[in-house]
Amino acid sequence: MAYLYGISIDCGGNQSVAFDIARSFVGKIWCLSNGVTVEGPPSAQSSIATSNGTWRCNIIPDGVSAVGIVRVKGTAARVELTRLLYSQLKESGGYRFACAGWEVFGDLSAEDIVDSKNDLSRLPPGLVVNRDLWLQLGAPSTFVQFGQDTFWNNPDENGFDEIARYSSTIDGRPDY
Repeated sequence: MAYLYGISIDCGGNQSVAFDIARSFVGKIWCLSNGVTVEGPPSAQSSIATSNGTWRCNIIPDGVSAVGIVRVKGTAARVELTRLLYSQLKESGGYRFACAGWEVFGDLSAEDIVDSKNDLSRLPPGLVVNRDLWLQLGAPSTFVQFGQDTFWNNPDENGFDEIARYSSTIDGRPDY
């Protein structure tokens, strides 16, 4: 079984936003400090998923997931890539929420986010929400401005490690 690492962006019912965001990642090349280069998806279509009228843009950079040839090894390299993915996302808008990490594709809904209003610790580090969701959460001060109309559950260094850490509970293997 493949265990995927990347960033998932929920665009609600807005298909055109999902495709616009996907296109912004297509052909992107990120050079990590260890010399490894990582490529974005080959096409916008390959990054789009829809379920129950909700459009998602799932960016799964090549060589990071626990499948195929893995070039990005270790938590530190994934933290660096995660920062680059969020930096690219910052240029986009119109989405409801986004989150990076292992197997984040479709596990979280806008309803789950709002239901966490009384216990924000249930929300994943690195979660980015639009203004509407942020207001529904009570405009928590723990979220900081991310993009034009988005707010970030800004992770500290431990939070970035939590996002990027490969757990042996995923598939029984140690981090690679």
